[in-house]
Amino acid sequence: MQKTNNRVARWSGVLALSAAVAACGGGGGSSTPAPAPPPDARNGTYTMVAADAQEYQLALDFDAKTYHVTGNSVDQSGNISEQSGTFFFSPGNATGATGASTTRFQVATDTIVGEYPLPSGALPFVAPRKFATTLADAVGVYNFLGRVVDTSGAAPNTTIQQAQITADAHFNECEDNVIYDMPNCPATSVTTGTITVSGNLFTAQTANGKIPFHVALVGNDKVFLRASGSIGTQRRYIVGLPAAASFTGGGFAGATTEPAWGTVTLAATSFSSTGTSPAGTTTTRSGTGSAIGNVPGILGISTASSGSFFAVNGSELGVVVAARGNAVVPGFMAIGRKQ
Repeated sequence: MQKTNNRVARWSGVLALSAAVAACGGGGGSSTPAPAPPPDARNGTYTMVAADAQEYQLALDFDAKTYHVTGNSVDQSGNISEQSGTFFFSPGNATGATGASTTRFQVATDTIVGEYPLPSGALPFVAPRKFATTLADAVGVYNFLGRVVDTSGAAPNTTIQQAQITADAHFNECEDNVIYDMPNCPATSVTTGTITVSGNLFTAQTANGKIPFHVALVGNDKVFLRASGSIGTQRRYIVGLPAAASFTGGGFAGATTEPAWGTVTLAATSFSSTGTSPAGTTTTRSGTGSAIGNVPGILGISTASSGSFFAVNGSELGVVVAARGNAVVPGFMAIGRKQ
């Protein structure tokens, strides 16, 4: 009887050990699969504020490598691919054997910056997903560089000025042929309005109508964005960066309205750029730079062959526009991510 009990005890121990090994994944069984990686933090929907002075929605899935653009009668989807930190919309807009697609983008903080094939052509855009939603978050002085488009078919033009959002809910903008800072803007040139806020949409009610706009939060910068109707058949696209006590140089990569994709290098006394078109044609420009009077955060640029330009730089974005009435590249605008 004692021997029988010993044999039972030995077999019980073997069975218990086998069960323990199986529970730990031993014994040749399949192991527990690794957990799926978390979704890419950049996935989501961005508000695309584009140089045709219209707004769209840009949905990006970096895991599935897809995009979807909607709004203003646009509903387009496709794939994205990445090369050295630059993402390409597919299908692209390259033409010919040596063409280079300009429809691409880069990623700034909570913001996509690039070029997209819109109904009126491939044009630059800024697409944030983080915005000010209170007046206090939007208060500041901004240097505006903008593009004026005309739905009647007239040639585009540009606009350069300073504006401010005040703590007492006023929007003030200096609309003058001379670039003034707000304290020195002639009273007859100041457009003013009372601001209301609904979600991330701000609206300034002026004597000439409503001006809707957003204030995006791009890293450490507040970025003013407007894409709306203006006077008559005109629409305005404005990118406003924080006014600075001096111009900070640097370079950015991005898109132009020509269209082209390339780089811009800015310094307090110099400017250079290079851009390649969908057909593969590369255009280079260079010139001298100088501060603009009482608005030192705006750089005035003079080139020998392409006329005059103006530039602003932020901590993550850079913008260049042709001067008003530039006959060589009317309505030219370049927007990119600081490198």
